[in-house]
Amino acid sequence: ELLHGRQPKTLLTFLRPPSIKSLDLNGKQNARFEMGDRVLTKFFNGPKRWINGIVSGICGRMMYIVNTEKGTVRRHQNQLCLRQKPRPQNGNCNPPYLQPSNGNTPDLQS
Repeated sequence: ELLHGRQPKTLLTFLRPPSIKSLDLNGKQNARFEMGDRVLTKFFNGPKRWINGIVSGICGRMMYIVNTEKGTVRRHQNQLCLRQKPRPQNGNCNPPYLQPSNGNTPDLQS
């Protein structure tokens, strides 16, 4: 083990089911995108480094086809970032607040 830097494979290794690793070598969780996901796509030329796009296809385990305002591009998953959903601005998402009605007991308003 010390000589090779890893555990050697034995017959017992093959009897156990393979473990599913969801973390890559850097400790980050592997991103999986689906068709229709809104993503930020990395671009290497131009003033904007990240451009909005939508995943339109999947090419294997790591490559994705993304439609952007600059056209259709093929990107590796580490060049994509899932976009945050915008917060609703209509006020429905605000937590309820307390407002005293007659000074004695507060009423719960939403």
